[in-house]
Amino acid sequence: MKKFVSYCNSGDYVQAYNMLTDDCKEALKYNDAKTFKEYYIDLRFPEKQEYSLSKWAVEGDNAVYLVTFNGDLLATGGEKYSSNEEYYTFVKKDNEYKINVNNYIYCENKNTRYVFDDIDVKIGKINRYSKYEEMTIEIKNNSQKTIAVTTNDAGNRVYLTNTKGAIYSSINSVLDEQDLILNAGETKEITVKFNKLYSVANKADKLIFPKIILDYEDYLSTHNRTAYSNTTTITVQYN
Repeated sequence: MKKFVSYCNSGDYVQAYNMLTDDCKEALKYNDAKTFKEYYIDLRFPEKQEYSLSKWAVEGDNAVYLVTFNGDLLATGGEKYSSNEEYYTFVKKDNEYKINVNNYIYCENKNTRYVFDDIDVKIGKINRYSKYEEMTIEIKNNSQKTIAVTTNDAGNRVYLTNTKGAIYSSINSVLDEQDLILNAGETKEITVKFNKLYSVANKADKLIFPKIILDYEDYLSTHNRTAYSNTTTITVQYN
């Protein structure tokens, strides 16, 4: 962290950028060093910063720390003119440490496929942030009908649960309605954000589609859609 902050304070954004994990660069869309400078260093290091850090969690090769930044105390005569707290993850790989910044915790690549009659579900990667999770899901419709894997109605949204039954709802506002409809034989990949704080001790273990509409064209022609019954529920146990 000392080296990273030194690079940021001195404006050596290329060296700071090279300390990031590839997962962090992809998730936060820091596609190159100049983008990282514009959307990270220029915002968080307008002046030189001092920092303190405290360990928050350790999970495998990931060590998560709460980092508090303050303005350079010498430059401000001992007065803290700013204060900002963020979570940083130090990832150890091949005896070398890389950093995830900006409250991005880490990525878990699952790439596991689950088969449910005429519907296949593949969980790709799970990007974990301090205040939410993002899951990449590939869905294949093997049936002869158009289906809707979920709707934007509050009671029908896909969600996560843990072993204690806690529910973590999806934030479906990020999804376009057309992303949720699959024609016969079609495969789509969607990324869903879930309202879940990061916790080592409290992990989600199930992905649930509460109401998959198995004949979407028939559903659209139904007068009383709330009573429509040609649906199914899928529960993916992934941990």
